[in-house]
Amino acid sequence: MVKFITLILLVLCFTFPINIEARDFEKITHLDQDWELYWQKLLDPADFQDKKIVFDTKQSFPFFWSDVEINAQTLPSDGFLTLRKVVRIPKSFVGKTLGLRVPEMFSAYALFVNGDLIAANGIVSADPSVYQPQWRPQTVTFKPHETRIEFILQIANFSYAFGGSWRKIEFDLADKIHSRTHMAIFWDIFLFASVLTMGLYHFGLFTKRRKSLSALFFSILCLVVALRTLVSGEILIYKFFNPSWEMLLKLNFLTVALLPPLFISFQDHLFVGCSDKRIVKGFFILSALFAFIIILFPAKIHSLFLSVYHIAALSGCAYILFVFTKAIKKNLDGALISLLAFLVPFLAAVNDMLTVNNYIHTEQMLPYGLIVYFVAQSVMLAQKFSLSLNREEILSNELEALNENLEDKVEKRTNELKQAMSEIKQLTGMLPICAHCKKIRDDKGYWNHVEEYVSEHSDAVFSHGICPGCIRELYPNHKGKLNLK
Repeated sequence: MVKFITLILLVLCFTFPINIEARDFEKITHLDQDWELYWQKLLDPADFQDKKIVFDTKQSFPFFWSDVEINAQTLPSDGFLTLRKVVRIPKSFVGKTLGLRVPEMFSAYALFVNGDLIAANGIVSADPSVYQPQWRPQTVTFKPHETRIEFILQIANFSYAFGGSWRKIEFDLADKIHSRTHMAIFWDIFLFASVLTMGLYHFGLFTKRRKSLSALFFSILCLVVALRTLVSGEILIYKFFNPSWEMLLKLNFLTVALLPPLFISFQDHLFVGCSDKRIVKGFFILSALFAFIIILFPAKIHSLFLSVYHIAALSGCAYILFVFTKAIKKNLDGALISLLAFLVPFLAAVNDMLTVNNYIHTEQMLPYGLIVYFVAQSVMLAQKFSLSLNREEILSNELEALNENLEDKVEKRTNELKQAMSEIKQLTGMLPICAHCKKIRDDKGYWNHVEEYVSEHSDAVFSHGICPGCIRELYPNHKGKLNLK
């Protein structure tokens, strides 16, 4: 049932319109091309009344400043700039409510539409002591009163290793923009609740079965991913409290640093004997080093290692694929399913890394890939626990049957021993014996020869002979021929 619901939700997600330019907006210029860039200038709408202002270059959006060259020089990460873009809308949309989904940027911005400030993150300033960073996506609306719309975007960065943005500004009718925002929030909440539930459930399984370390690492992995859903995407952590910009970045990067070793450790305990303990230990050491840098140093420094994080994560994914291949060769249960399930978040992670580094511009797909992986792994772990319980039940039944048979055998043997002890007592106790013929009287009153009575009541076997005294008495003529002692 869980798999069916997840499949339906994924289909709804992927069929949701990713391109925010609706059919009604086909005549509107997209907001990702032809932005005028004014480097080291924070220009207000009033400043553009001066026709002498000349832009430095035309730039597509999103972008990182390090990808831009002005006068044969690459822009530094620290600084500030202004972007300006003018679009035309059909007359039928004048007076209608339009909307913008403005992403988080590095590291503070102010957005003006037709002269009005409608969105801002942090404080934009040319003075680093006044400037304040912030990291939060926003959805805003406005009503144009003419067909011409002027967008002016001021961005300042003194806190991050890369200035700029890696997500598009989405422009559409307000209802569609709000629907898209609500859908994104719904997916983040759904992912958080689902992964958190799976993490707590498998931690509960671990407490009942302490030897199942795969359940422990899977629960920790789920909890880390649940934390990541709060500090990325729509950044739901703001619904609970208002962390500082530095704290938010540290939490975001820590989840990235922890994921590779947790994935590897989970697969190491799931498919025992298929991984190299030295490699697993190496990933833990590398992850601990990254976490140390993230915790102790500000974002301006630890963000420099973003590409290193990504290389380490891809290396971890490649190693996990190797472990799956080895497990499949050994014909281990669930290896093929785990491989197919892991390919989904692996490809999603590659997509997101390329997007974050501005090589491509697509949706963030890792959350959807992770839910597919976690559901598959959760079902597989549940099956393994079910099989273990069935085996324990079978062994318990067999042991119970053996105990019952053992009790019967013990009772039978005890009775035999009692009977033997009773017979031994008869042989060792007071026996009535004839003074003349030496016959023994049994408990039924019959007189038996000694050898018959003893044979019946013991394991003794008789062989007959004649003692010297009887020879002298019975055969006096032959006593001299015999060697008598």
